[in-house]
Amino acid sequence: ASVFTTRATMYRERTGFDHFSVKLSVGVQFMAGGLKGVKSSGVMFTEDPDSGNPNVIVIRGTWGLGELIVQGIEKGDEFLIFKHDPRKLRIIRKELVKKEKMMVFSKGTENIGTEVILVPKEKQMKFSLSTEEVLLLAEYAQKIREHYGKRMDIEWAVGQNGKVYIVQARPETVHSLKGDTEEIFYLLENPEKLIESGHLVENSGIAIGRRIGFGKVKVIESIIDAHLLNEGDILITEETNPDWTSYMQNLGGVITERGGPTCHAAIVSRELNISSIVGADNIVQVMKEHLRDGLEYCTIDCSQGEPRIWLKAVEYDFDTIEFAKLPKTKTKVLVNLGIPKGALSSGKYPDGTGLARLEFIINDEIQIHPNALIDFEALIMRYDILLEQRRRIEHIKKSDLYPKDPFNKEIRKLKETLDKIRKFTIGYDDKEEFYVEKLAEGIATIAAGVWKKLPDGTEAECVVRLSDFKTNEYANLIGGWIYEGEENNPMLGFRGCSRYVDDDFQNAFILELRAIAKARSWGLTNIIPMLPFCRSPEEACKIEEIMMSEGLIRGQDGLKVYVMAEIPSNIICADIFCEYFEGFSIGSNDLTQLTYGVGRDNEKMIPLMNSFNYNTNSEAIRRSVSHLIKVAHENNRKVGICGQAPSDDPDFLRFLVREGIDSISLNFDTYARGRINTWRTEIIEEKLEGHDEEKSQSYKFLHECDNLIEKIRVSRGKLRNMVRKQGKKVDNKLLESSKENNDIFNSIQKISYDFVNEINIGEVNNFNNLFHNYESQIKEFGKKIPNLIREIRKFGIY
Repeated sequence: ASVFTTRATMYRERTGFDHFSVKLSVGVQFMAGGLKGVKSSGVMFTEDPDSGNPNVIVIRGTWGLGELIVQGIEKGDEFLIFKHDPRKLRIIRKELVKKEKMMVFSKGTENIGTEVILVPKEKQMKFSLSTEEVLLLAEYAQKIREHYGKRMDIEWAVGQNGKVYIVQARPETVHSLKGDTEEIFYLLENPEKLIESGHLVENSGIAIGRRIGFGKVKVIESIIDAHLLNEGDILITEETNPDWTSYMQNLGGVITERGGPTCHAAIVSRELNISSIVGADNIVQVMKEHLRDGLEYCTIDCSQGEPRIWLKAVEYDFDTIEFAKLPKTKTKVLVNLGIPKGALSSGKYPDGTGLARLEFIINDEIQIHPNALIDFEALIMRYDILLEQRRRIEHIKKSDLYPKDPFNKEIRKLKETLDKIRKFTIGYDDKEEFYVEKLAEGIATIAAGVWKKLPDGTEAECVVRLSDFKTNEYANLIGGWIYEGEENNPMLGFRGCSRYVDDDFQNAFILELRAIAKARSWGLTNIIPMLPFCRSPEEACKIEEIMMSEGLIRGQDGLKVYVMAEIPSNIICADIFCEYFEGFSIGSNDLTQLTYGVGRDNEKMIPLMNSFNYNTNSEAIRRSVSHLIKVAHENNRKVGICGQAPSDDPDFLRFLVREGIDSISLNFDTYARGRINTWRTEIIEEKLEGHDEEKSQSYKFLHECDNLIEKIRVSRGKLRNMVRKQGKKVDNKLLESSKENNDIFNSIQKISYDFVNEINIGEVNNFNNLFHNYESQIKEFGKKIPNLIREIRKFGIY
């Protein structure tokens, strides 16, 4: 009977096993830990289970037996191990979670089996594994992977007798089958406007994968009611277990209150390719309240690596990218990264990262002003002194101060700050160590995410820009109110290198340097620190002194240091800056506003900027960039760009490639298009050298292809959205129209690729015939598309 349970039957259906070729067996095993029992247990993956990144091993563990992790009741501590340090395996990230329940063997004679008990308070906020145990498990994971020759999903236990047991090893099925083909999801609506209109649900969950899905909201608190789920619904529940699997197959998505990246809901969502958020605190009650207010649909959006829930059916689409088939380029094409965990998925394919922003790690994972951590003990003393002063004042006045008295306000604010710091730094008596450790872990995760050997024999670079918060942004951190004043124009004020050399901030900068040194000591020597907003060579000289005092010496252990080229002085004095840095990264946003003297956030100036061409793709910026590349290359220095411009403007990207820029760093959602555009430019410039008219015709033709693709992208997305909404009841004419739009979209992409490829293989002598052949095909599509866009209005799409 166990062979034909609903769960077992549905699994065989999904994986293609013959129902009658599967036999039931009963395994009798020696219990891990013997009579002494199990200390801790959990799961581990030989690659990151969420992204498939091959550079790390992921281990999750909890106290007692591991069933609570599998069921999603306990999230478990997480350990991330980097594989590629030639000296040894390295733990590069540890996440400690509160563990409230544990499953143990029953000790009574009446209840033989297991029982769930509360974790003793002293163990709730302690790691379930020692460093030695984590590294031993990681070593076993490596050996198991080598033995089977494939990605593996492993369960383990550590006995009270000190022995480590591997209790199960099975092939990982999601990323092994998917290979290098991925669906890149994106919203067709503006997320900022959705936030402004109150459609975002604040939640603390974990995004599983990078998919989007919408559907009717169904809050199901017990599996007894799971039959109420329909195709395309969004399931909201506390947790799922294997009994839910058969109900999850055709859902639009799943949101659970409990669980982590390796819980049942997460694993099954990956296997079924449905969007999912797990561990979203109190989401059942939150969504119940929204349902009472009339909510019908919601959207799960994990496309940016963050868990976002929109209170409406937001339109979205996706592009299917075969990353392994993207053309190789001489110019390195990198990706801009912020959230460390997102780097494990976004970093797999690019040639590295040209911009890893330290501010994202500070904002998301630390949230505390560094000076408040440095001065923590002094702040406690200040709080005690204020309490004593208040006591004396009240004694003299013979009455209590009013609650709104400024003295009381400061006491309350300081107490709130100290309480928050204590809460965020649990497990760290040394608050400076907390800051360094968390920064180092974030930096190392990004560096591990992009690590790979490139065709030229170098390691993929991880360029980490040190903190570039403005005064108002630092003030928003916990404790920031104590240290940050007001500035009329923070964009041009106390930021970047000016902070690093100032006595009030230099100690905080030194903590950043220690984090860089620590992350590099874990074998991630592809980490390159980059200085932002360095106004003068004198600043650069002073910062080099500070770095050397912290053991960060250029050239030692391959250390390079880069600088942002975002101020006109960086361009004008490029030859002098070359003395202090191995490379430059152009920050096109700041360089543009400072070249033209226009604040980029000034709404009044935006229409004038567009009308009178004080933007990035302008003569002044082009001349600046050309000069920088020329001077840097004369001094054997690298030049890249990490600003927004090449992501937004293919024409500016082509200019950069023609000028011989070494690398271009793009947002991940434009990475594939950017690589193709870079490849096109390299081919056209090389193969049509000396044929300026043919070059011009080629770029004009490709520009027309790109315009047509963007014209049809939205209509294609809206049609596919409507098809998804209608599900099995989809109208045939709608289905045909959706297919026609998608076919044209793919055909235009293929035409633009084939055109450049034919130039590449030498069809230059026949250029006129080649050009007119492809041009005529595009003209035909150009005539069709306006009619197609008009046609879809009959479906109510505008």
